[in-house]
Amino acid sequence: RAQVQALKGEIDADPASGNRRRRAARERAAEDRQKRLAQALEQLAQVEKQKNKKAVARKDNETEEQHKKRSEPRASSTDERRG
Repeated sequence: RAQVQALKGEIDADPASGNRRRRAARERAAEDRQKRLAQALEQLAQVEKQKNKKAVARKDNETEEQHKKRSEPRASSTDERRG
């Protein structure tokens, strides 16, 4: 309740404060996305090195396209557990 009252008072004193708060939140989210993407690209480079060291066996019922897709290195930019 106290926080709601404080925010109402802040909006009364400075109507543009809500917009600044939202803009700051969007900027933080964008920075976080960039950071996760950089980490994923770094992990991808490491995975590529490991995958290049050992060949992935092709399954009997697998097409060339499926094998290529399955054997290419991947990294997640959203899964924080894999960091």
